[in-house]
Amino acid sequence: MQPTGLGPFNNGLPILTPQHVAELNLSGPGADDLWRGMRGKWRNRLRRALDGPLTVRESPLDCVRHAPLLHLEQTQRTKRGYSSYPLGFLAAYAETAKDQTYLIQARLNGETLAFMLFLIHGAVATYAIGWTGAKGRRNHAHNLLMWHAITGLRDRGIRRIDLGSLDTDRGRSLARFKLGCGARARPLGPTLLIPPGVRALA
Repeated sequence: MQPTGLGPFNNGLPILTPQHVAELNLSGPGADDLWRGMRGKWRNRLRRALDGPLTVRESPLDCVRHAPLLHLEQTQRTKRGYSSYPLGFLAAYAETAKDQTYLIQARLNGETLAFMLFLIHGAVATYAIGWTGAKGRRNHAHNLLMWHAITGLRDRGIRRIDLGSLDTDRGRSLARFKLGCGARARPLGPTLLIPPGVRALA
């Protein structure tokens, strides 16, 4: 007999509150709606980037040719102490589904100031990794790249972009960036403790 008193989650005891992920819906009627969905400060930075000197290059991921970019992101991980997709996974994804990788770079005078990598699966694109340096930040390169991704992926038939988890404690500025571009927070389920004798529900 299943114990009672487990609250709304009858298959376990919630021990951690639900995490949230940022999702950007691209299925609206037009790009104008996506533009209006941005927060004011985010949109103003994008305007400055669009009026600035940066150019955008897009291509599939080539782990050999783009090794210097991947190294920059790896160094950033170590410095900031966060984890993300292992390089081995990204390499395997690119090898098996190269046309489903979407790498965009913001460049100035032949130098890459920032990049973002998205992995495409069905009608969804998932943000995988990204990097920018001081020059990129001064030129709002990531705002430019995100807008390019929004419009470019939408033109490819992508209906939703998954921008990953929202951490308003340790990654407040990143969370503001994700929500500022028009993404919405979607709660996931809580972390549950399944007591002995209780059958976990699928």
